[in-house]
Amino acid sequence: MSVDDLVKKDSSFGISNFISAANSMYVMLQSAVMLGNLSRVKSKISDKVLQKYQHIIDEFNNNNLRQMYEDINIKKTEVLSITNKDNDYYIQVLITSLAKDYVVDKKNLEYRYGVNNQKITKSNYLTFRKDYNDINNPWILDDIYTN
Repeated sequence: MSVDDLVKKDSSFGISNFISAANSMYVMLQSAVMLGNLSRVKSKISDKVLQKYQHIIDEFNNNNLRQMYEDINIKKTEVLSITNKDNDYYIQVLITSLAKDYVVDKKNLEYRYGVNNQKITKSNYLTFRKDYNDINNPWILDDIYTN
């Protein structure tokens, strides 16, 4: 499926707006992990992503740790694929990000591990889903993994 095919089904779809929204979603999710609270993104992510990231937050909390992503920048975003399956559209994107990525003690904010002295590059694969029987539904972050 191409962008043009998607636009034929949903005339409101625009690739540049979608990429901008995907970048925002990525940054919002990273911020939610740092804050230890997924409430701001809960309506924009699938149950699978919610459970995955809640587990990550719970593990940090159980160990009195806090994830830090400092100076997050999006270096590049590209659409890898657009597919449709089981009444849903799927768009997979690759977001190449730069950030200091480290963990601190939650009580005194002392550095524990990770990279806090320079930005590192990460490849983040995000898959968004939308029900094509109801075009008015928003795109939902359905899956995410990082290399």
